[in-house]
Amino acid sequence: MAGLIEGIYVSPVKTELPIELGEVTAVAGRGLEGDRYYLGVGTYSDHPDPRGRDLTLIEASALERAGLDAAAARRNLVVSGLTLADLVDKRFRIGQVECLGRRLCEPCDHLERLTRPGVLRALVHTGLRADILTGGQITRGNTIQLLAPVGLHPAAQHRSELFGAPRQELAGAPVEDDAVAADGVE
Repeated sequence: MAGLIEGIYVSPVKTELPIELGEVTAVAGRGLEGDRYYLGVGTYSDHPDPRGRDLTLIEASALERAGLDAAAARRNLVVSGLTLADLVDKRFRIGQVECLGRRLCEPCDHLERLTRPGVLRALVHTGLRADILTGGQITRGNTIQLLAPVGLHPAAQHRSELFGAPRQELAGAPVEDDAVAADGVE
């Protein structure tokens, strides 16, 4: 499996389409600098369970099938080369940034109203919501590396104690034979 960041998008307010960036700063437990969820003004910013709110990802192939522009999908990262559903409850790294896949990021009726009929069907099971465990830079062209299952990262442990543990406890060392991507630019 190999994953590559094809696009980075942030939107300071929920009513505007995200803008594309070449690079962004990811902040642990908050999100991407400049994004509505980082700023605490996203649609679900007040939801009592903060897990999976920091970062959203979508598969580039799904956008192609849907005939949808990446910004219109309203996700933070566009990814090619892997199935994002495989990252649910798994730790992975994008450049310096360590993340924990929390759950699928399914399209909603609102997205279909904003775009066109058929978008829901084309995008189902192709998105991911993730927590940012360690901050750093994310750059277009970064690879995604799956991390080995060995224990729960302290940042994920804290959220799990508050809101329930993920299905598996995962952690730290890169997986040699199952690496989503081992070399390339993050």
